[in-house]
Amino acid sequence: MMESSHSDMPELAKGKVWVADIPEGIDKFYTLYDEKGRLNRARAEGFVPTKDGDKRTVYFPKGKMKNWDKLQDVELNIRPRRAWMINMLPLESVDEEKGEAKTKVSATYNLAPLAGWVHTKDGCSAWIENTLEALDEPGEWVINSQTRKVYLWPANPSEDGSPKGILAPAVTELIRIEGDVDYQGTTDKPVVGIAFSGITFSHADRRAWVDDED
Repeated sequence: MMESSHSDMPELAKGKVWVADIPEGIDKFYTLYDEKGRLNRARAEGFVPTKDGDKRTVYFPKGKMKNWDKLQDVELNIRPRRAWMINMLPLESVDEEKGEAKTKVSATYNLAPLAGWVHTKDGCSAWIENTLEALDEPGEWVINSQTRKVYLWPANPSEDGSPKGILAPAVTELIRIEGDVDYQGTTDKPVVGIAFSGITFSHADRRAWVDDED
């Protein structure tokens, strides 16, 4: 692990961010932890879609999205039209001139502004995550699956400023309990009589939405 000052980083982050290789056996992960808990992935300032799109098209204000080199790692987090839903969508393309981006998967609803009666803290319903430009606070991190690097501004560093106690998850499912499922009828046999006591589940990854079949 070494200190990094990438040209895409904000000035206030340069000299404070550390970079390390992604551990062998892990291709990509969506959560990261230190000794105190889950760390926030770098998040850009939010925005409101400029007009209604369909389930795979979002229209954005100038400067809010770019055709990043590592586009496959960037996610659009958005409340698509409905206040009760958030989708985390991988990007397929970004046209900066048109202010139009396409997602690899379909959102739950059309990618459009929220209804006028919905109130949010900053008025925004969409934001971009996992870009170096947005890495501007301690505890934030970014992954680049092409170069197999992870960038981190430690929130609880060692005396020399380096990260400590960092955990990258390798699984999304810690335990599964499943009965017999009758996919053709109504005679499922559920599991019964199980109780968990004194067990803590932690440090798992979240599932990624990668195609419309999931």
